[in-house]
Amino acid sequence: MRERPALDFDRTEPKNIFCVERLENLLLLCRHLSDDGYTGDSSAYKDVEQDMYYLLATEGTLRPSTLPRFPCLREFAFLTMNFTYLIRIIERCRPICDKNAVEILGKLA
Repeated sequence: MRERPALDFDRTEPKNIFCVERLENLLLLCRHLSDDGYTGDSSAYKDVEQDMYYLLATEGTLRPSTLPRFPCLREFAFLTMNFTYLIRIIERCRPICDKNAVEILGKLA
């Protein structure tokens, strides 16, 4: 039986889910968020069935009032807080980076 991803976020903490189609875009998204001062928790996952990548991020410094500080969102990713995506990640995705994905993957871009 396949292990499900470990989602370590506090269940009461709002989550942003970034959806990207290529690993390169996931790395670039993480780099830009890191460069722009993102400070919340984050983890990254790969959906092998749909060849999609997901970055889960707690609110941290990413709030509606600060979204204009993150122009990379429009360029690299689709942003949602749709619970359906979270269920898909739990059921079908493999973890790439369980903790501090923005910081760790951002260094690879």
